[in-house]
Amino acid sequence: MKAWIKSAGNLFFPVVCQSCGSWLVQGENALCMHCVDELPRTGYSLQPGNPTERIFWGRIDLALAGSFLEFREGGVVQDLMHRIKYKGQKELAHALGLLYAEEIKSRFQSPPDILLPVPLHPRRERQRGYNQSEWFAKGMAEILECTVNTDLLKREIYSQSQTRKGRFTRWENVGHIFMARNKRLLEGKTAILVDDVVTTGATLEACLQCLRDIPGIRLGVLSLAIANG
Repeated sequence: MKAWIKSAGNLFFPVVCQSCGSWLVQGENALCMHCVDELPRTGYSLQPGNPTERIFWGRIDLALAGSFLEFREGGVVQDLMHRIKYKGQKELAHALGLLYAEEIKSRFQSPPDILLPVPLHPRRERQRGYNQSEWFAKGMAEILECTVNTDLLKREIYSQSQTRKGRFTRWENVGHIFMARNKRLLEGKTAILVDDVVTTGATLEACLQCLRDIPGIRLGVLSLAIANG
């Protein structure tokens, strides 16, 4: 009955692809199959020494690192990120999380214990209405069969958008703005930080620094996209 009601609703109020605008058919979620096939995937999944992992070499040890899509100025991923961050399309972030997790799930010998979305400052989250990294993480968690926690890592200091800042300014802008709470809950756990786009790695490393001294913790990084220059 629920499926029939949903189908009838889609007939009168059709759900469209959030990239190209074409009508979605049964089995499609937020993006049509054509747009899914055209996504610029990085192709390296969680392979050791991949570009995301290399960003952190010599700075912090990671159990795993990876990024789903390649971010290019003016490209499709930039458009998708704009829709997610500024057009209220949080379901798109969730759908991309599902796709990425399906791609990488075979790389895990066992599910990670917890996904930690990079937090927004409360003021920023109120302005936007949600945290896009949290919705990306929620999609991944459904496939990887793990939990998402938004309480253990907090952003304490409000800072301006990083989007147009240079490499050095990004590092200056994020130092000491995150705080980890209830660290004992992460002892001996595999905790993976989840972000939308990784560029210099400054924001992610600021988060990782809050967590790295927890006894027995294994840290990882997953992002929706990576900007390679």
